[in-house]
Amino acid sequence: MPAYELVLIARAASAISTSEAAQFKALHKTLLKSCATHVLDSNGVVRQFSFLGWKPLPYRMKRHQEIFTHGSYYTMLFDSSPETMSSLSKSLALNESVVRHTIINCGDSLKAVTSFTPPERL
Repeated sequence: MPAYELVLIARAASAISTSEAAQFKALHKTLLKSCATHVLDSNGVVRQFSFLGWKPLPYRMKRHQEIFTHGSYYTMLFDSSPETMSSLSKSLALNESVVRHTIINCGDSLKAVTSFTPPERL
C-alpha cells in the first residue's frame, strides 16, 4: 500500500471568541474523524495527525462562494490504496469546511518513507 500525506486547510473563525472557537474545534474534529474513518473503512492505516496552527492564508481563497483569509492547517499521514485516496480527495472537495486540500504520494512502502536503519546494517 502506498503511503500518502494529506495537507488540509480548514475554515477558521474570523473573529475568535470562546464560543466560536469551541464550535470550530468541534467542526474540525468531525472533519478529521471523517477523513480517518474513510481510510480505515477501506482497510487503510492512519499513521499520524498534526495540527500546524491557525495562520493567515498566503492569498485570499474563494471556496464554496466564500472568501477566506485565514485557515487552520492540518496534516494526516496514512497508507491506503490509490482508489481510496482518490475517493477521499473527491469527498474533501465537496466538504464545505475545507478551504483547500492536497494529497501527496510519499512512497510505495513504509521503508521508503522512514529513515530507519536496522542496527546490524550500521
